[in-house]
Amino acid sequence: MREYIFEIFKKNPKELNELYGVRALGCYIVIAFHTYTSSILFLPDHLTTFRERIQNLEVVMDLFFVISSYLVVASFSRELGKKPFATAWKNFFIKRSLRIFPAMYMLIAFTVSLMSFTVLAGKAGINLGIMTDGMPKMERQLSYWWADALYISNYFPDRIHIHSWSLGMEEQFYLCMPLFLYIYIYWCKDTVKRISLLTFGLLLALLLRFYLFFHAEITNFDEYLTKIYHPIHTHFDSFLVGILLVEIMKQKAEEVQSRFSPKLFYFAFFILFGIYISTFQWEFKDAPFYYVVFRISLFAVLSGFFTLGVIAGYFRVLNSVFRNGALVVVGKLSYGIYLVHMYVSALVSLKVLNFYSKETNGYWELFVTSIFALLASSIVALLSYLILEKPFIKIREWTQPKYDLVGQRFYTSLVNPKELLVVATLLTFLSFLPYQIVKVFLKSEFLSKSIWSQGALNLCLLVPILLNLYSLIRFRKLWFVYWLQQNTELSPK
Repeated sequence: MREYIFEIFKKNPKELNELYGVRALGCYIVIAFHTYTSSILFLPDHLTTFRERIQNLEVVMDLFFVISSYLVVASFSRELGKKPFATAWKNFFIKRSLRIFPAMYMLIAFTVSLMSFTVLAGKAGINLGIMTDGMPKMERQLSYWWADALYISNYFPDRIHIHSWSLGMEEQFYLCMPLFLYIYIYWCKDTVKRISLLTFGLLLALLLRFYLFFHAEITNFDEYLTKIYHPIHTHFDSFLVGILLVEIMKQKAEEVQSRFSPKLFYFAFFILFGIYISTFQWEFKDAPFYYVVFRISLFAVLSGFFTLGVIAGYFRVLNSVFRNGALVVVGKLSYGIYLVHMYVSALVSLKVLNFYSKETNGYWELFVTSIFALLASSIVALLSYLILEKPFIKIREWTQPKYDLVGQRFYTSLVNPKELLVVATLLTFLSFLPYQIVKVFLKSEFLSKSIWSQGALNLCLLVPILLNLYSLIRFRKLWFVYWLQQNTELSPK
């Protein structure tokens, strides 16, 4: 149990720990941004005027996309070189599903239940205060629950989670990436051809947005988000930049720096950063052509240079900060933090901000709110990680080879028998979670009571009970204990 709990607080020498630090910084910026936007009705007028300009902090999302693309492609491309495509794709899909699905579907179940009970209370005539006027919108959002469940919410503005668009984009990339890499690797045999293809892809994205600027009706920032920034078919630049970094980093960091001198790198990076700073004050109405056509390209390339600076060792001083133990832990929890931060930030705002006197809410209050929101989100994410996510992560680690980013090779994790029992016990409890979720769905009237819904409820209860009874009788152990012992390699006692 001790190893299971405290493993996340240890640095893994086979991982690029500085990237966790970058993710931690990104998490804080996202939380600070959403703290501001969600509290804007309760801020003094002088703090509400730069709402659209602060949206330029969205560069952090492109930084996340670049890092995710780099990490995923580095592993999958190596596996593709060792195994048949079908096997490599199957392993990749299993690994990604075990990592992202449990927490995401738990969040969807929670949100659907909360919204359903709220709508039910509204229909019953209960006074919901300021939420009453928002009932029609909430009902409309609830009707699109499936967009989040299918990871296509980036194409539906009325989604149940305002921040789930990025999760949809990443999942769509995960689904398309293996086929693209298969063609990319076997058709482009040398590095020059591959870099040329990726550069062409970046230009293609630019040309597509150039075309849409003249042929799509994009008259304001919200339409820009819906039609350009959120859909992956107009915003795939960052993922291509991540693949480009994989090509560059096939060499050692020292070799990269010898080919691309630090002075040249810093010059290019600060030119890009200077352009970003100079455009930060621009709003959509001031520069619609820049927003539609060039903004995503700038974000992607700048994020790529920043990531290269971290992984190739150009940012030595920054890297020492990013490798800080606390930042690494927050970075490891970044997925869970991102999922829950909207709820947590709202609750923290209620405690810190004064909703009766707007003038008392200033920069300091927003800063304090964002810090407490990050800390609280980290605690919630840690609990989610240990109870809900890590059992599935352990299945992934024990049954699938893991990629060593530093040594650029695969390795397998041996199973600690005591840790196996902890994981199996948690999985046994989690196997009853679908029953509880369906039960709540019926109570909130999200699911109509019928013979089919009652049958689904009974099935969710009977399957884990019967499976464990069979396993106890046949093997004298719980089902997940037996399954894990059969499908993993135990370490020597």
